[in-house]
Amino acid sequence: MKKIFSLLIPVILLTLILSSCFYLRNFTLSIQSNPENVNISIDGQDYITPFSSNLTFGQHTIEVFPTYSTFGSYGGSPNVEYLFSNWSDGSTQNPRIVNLEGNLSLTANMIAYYAVKASSNIGITIASSPYYANGFYPAYTFVQLTAPSESGFVFDYWIVNGQTTTGNPLSQYVSLPIEATAIYVQIVPPSIASSVYPESGSVGLPISLNLRWSAYDSNNFPITYSLYFGTSQNPPLIASGLSTSTYEVSNLNYSTTYYWYVIATNGYASTKGPLWSFTTQNTSPSNPTGLYYTNVTSNSVSLAWSPSPLASGYNIYRSTNGVNFSKISSTPNTYYTDTNLSPSTTYYYAVTAYNPFGESGYSNQITVTTQSAPEPAAYGIVNGRVSVYTGQSAFVSSAPVYQNKWQIQKYTGPDYVPGQIIVGFKSGIRPNTLSLYPSPFKYNIVSTLQTPNYEVNASLITVSTSVERAIDYFKSLPNVAYAEPNYIVHALSIPNDPDFGKQWYLQNIEAPQAWNVSTGANTVIVAVVDTGVSSTHPDLQNILVPGYNFVNNTTNTMDDFGHGTFVAGIIDADTNNGVGIAGINWGGPNSTKIMPIVVLGPDGSGSVYNVSEGIIYSVEHGAKVINLSLGGPNYTQTEELACQYAYNNNVVVVAAAGNNSSNTLDYPAAFPTVIPVASVAPSGSSYTLAYYSNYSSTVICAPGGQMNSQNDPNGVFSTTYSTSTNTNGYGYNQGTSFAAPQVSAIAALMIAHNITGVANITKILENTATYIGPQSTFGYGLVNAYNAVTYNGGWEPMIVWAQNASGIVATAVVSPNGSFSMKVPVGNYYVYAWQDFNGDNQIDQGDLYGYYGYSGTQSTPLTLSVNANQTYNLNIQVSPEVSTPPSVYGISVLDDFIQNVVKAHYQNLRSSLQSSR
Repeated sequence: MKKIFSLLIPVILLTLILSSCFYLRNFTLSIQSNPENVNISIDGQDYITPFSSNLTFGQHTIEVFPTYSTFGSYGGSPNVEYLFSNWSDGSTQNPRIVNLEGNLSLTANMIAYYAVKASSNIGITIASSPYYANGFYPAYTFVQLTAPSESGFVFDYWIVNGQTTTGNPLSQYVSLPIEATAIYVQIVPPSIASSVYPESGSVGLPISLNLRWSAYDSNNFPITYSLYFGTSQNPPLIASGLSTSTYEVSNLNYSTTYYWYVIATNGYASTKGPLWSFTTQNTSPSNPTGLYYTNVTSNSVSLAWSPSPLASGYNIYRSTNGVNFSKISSTPNTYYTDTNLSPSTTYYYAVTAYNPFGESGYSNQITVTTQSAPEPAAYGIVNGRVSVYTGQSAFVSSAPVYQNKWQIQKYTGPDYVPGQIIVGFKSGIRPNTLSLYPSPFKYNIVSTLQTPNYEVNASLITVSTSVERAIDYFKSLPNVAYAEPNYIVHALSIPNDPDFGKQWYLQNIEAPQAWNVSTGANTVIVAVVDTGVSSTHPDLQNILVPGYNFVNNTTNTMDDFGHGTFVAGIIDADTNNGVGIAGINWGGPNSTKIMPIVVLGPDGSGSVYNVSEGIIYSVEHGAKVINLSLGGPNYTQTEELACQYAYNNNVVVVAAAGNNSSNTLDYPAAFPTVIPVASVAPSGSSYTLAYYSNYSSTVICAPGGQMNSQNDPNGVFSTTYSTSTNTNGYGYNQGTSFAAPQVSAIAALMIAHNITGVANITKILENTATYIGPQSTFGYGLVNAYNAVTYNGGWEPMIVWAQNASGIVATAVVSPNGSFSMKVPVGNYYVYAWQDFNGDNQIDQGDLYGYYGYSGTQSTPLTLSVNANQTYNLNIQVSPEVSTPPSVYGISVLDDFIQNVVKAHYQNLRSSLQSSR
């Protein structure tokens, strides 16, 4: 036994030693996950996968926890949840205990859940199906989002992860986090129907006609109409569900009054219109009755009479013997004033009614004797001068926002400014509405350009993404009318004046002959929208009025390239001053003025946004001609709307056709509201198209030069300015840039000679141009200054008048240098000045208008007190009437005066045409 025990002792010791060595061994435990970077715990200690470490032999507890992360910019932060699925060895236990008896590697497979967040722009909760309480949905499943009905609102569309989509409910595949916003619009009833035809109360209408009306819906919902029509004031329904705002009624009864109204509905709300009426025609109107006189003076008789049913107007007849009546006028009214009569004279009057079907018989006849001539009154003399106010016109209802801080840089890349777009908004919409919509990129509104009635309503926006992507995004927004690149435009490139002989082009366009008729007027301003004008040039003194620099956002309009100075010299260099050259408008203190507008930078290029700003500024600061010796090949709606705004306000816009030898005009010359000018060169006794000039059937041609060297005398000669040496001089150049200002200058001569109206001036320039070849190449031909300023049509003088509560007492015509003089009776008066640019006998859009005391902000005229045998000198400023026509008492009294002035002008014109050549 002792021997056996002695043998066991070594065995036991050996076993203890071996056992001790085994329990002291370590093994590697590796934990991965799919995906990685999830939270785990090993024996209560937190780690992030992948995990790998040496652990002791035996049991260990491992656990995988839910892990959150962020994906993109969708759904907030965090927006992805990973949950444990199973281990790579098939186990689904979590937590689990593992026996580490050797190296062990396990992978925890995770399931992705994505955040789905849904809301609306009006703060209501969006339902989802299926519903997960924590808002995280399993990947690669579908979730249905439902925008609920909300009283007073209607669902319009979704914005899902920054993209616009439609449909309700909306099914979304959960392949990434989702952030969805349901966009609602408030239900607003359609507008009350208006602009009806026939106008309510109309009489003498045919028995078959189309009823017309108009209405609009602020949310652009489709409108349908129900029409109620009949002979009672509670007419029955005769048509419903009309998709257009017109309806034909036929086979009506003669001499019958019909009543009608419409109810407009947008599918959510309805608006009932007012009750309208009209009366159908008879075969002819009945005789007017109740003719009487209301006022008699020494030279006028005012008449009135009762209306005649079915009459569309009235003819007034007058006789001096009571037998032989002659028609003297027609009027749509039931009153009329006969003027220019002789004192102490008996006149006989009768009135007839007419409509399209005939004329009635005479009304009752009346006899009126004018009063004796009044005794001469005491008078004073009112002299003065009219000038154009060049600040922001007070007759603009709301000034546009000029806040462009963007600097034009020299750029040689694409044909638009990188990182910039122009966004046009629907009428009345403000740019701040963009903040209502989430943007997938950063942007900044640099400048906003708005005209008073939103004819132009656009913003210049810098973007952090590509121009193409930004345009697609902004076009998708409901308040945006258009989005476009900010395209780059480029400069297209017998007096005693000693260099007059170098100006061969003046003879070609018959400028010297035109100077016998007009040498400009200081009430005419030509805006040179270009690179600026040198204010130090000796031949450009006394012609500049304040302008604006839209490149640097300052009032400094000094030329930074030289191009604008060359253009300005062609138009208005000081003439007959013994210096340099002759300008077509003669320049100097008493002639046409130049407003320099800087839109092109020191490299001769700029953006269409700046050009549009310059056009609108020119219109609202008194220019009546705008010269655009610039252009580019790309169309933009913003620039077209700016040119349309000028046209609507009777401002002539002239642009260079382009220098690409193409039959496609550059913009803005290609716009229908702009006069495009091509360049020609003399060729013997005829002309040839300049080799560089664009052309079309719509152009007017002018000499633009055709040079083979820098000092080739076949170029156009004008004023120059060197930006490198800051020196003024003279030199030759060529291009449609220098043909265009010749046409601008002639338009200014026409206005100085009181030929007005942009459509009228355009047509005269076309009709009086000299034929030089086929219209497909040379358009209307070579511009002719003499023919244009002596044209028999569209002549509207600038006039001045004095008036008080009793009416207009004195009138005068303003001379080309702005001066006037009139004899005014003793009393207190307002003194007005006006040029009727569109010839409609109303102070309205496009006219120049002002009064004594006006300085851009004065809301009412100052009173002038006139004493006997005194002389008064007034300075009156006028500015363009853009949107809010004034109401001036007695303005219709000016009609006869203006007609007499115009008649005398044409009589003088006809007698002087031969002698002026």
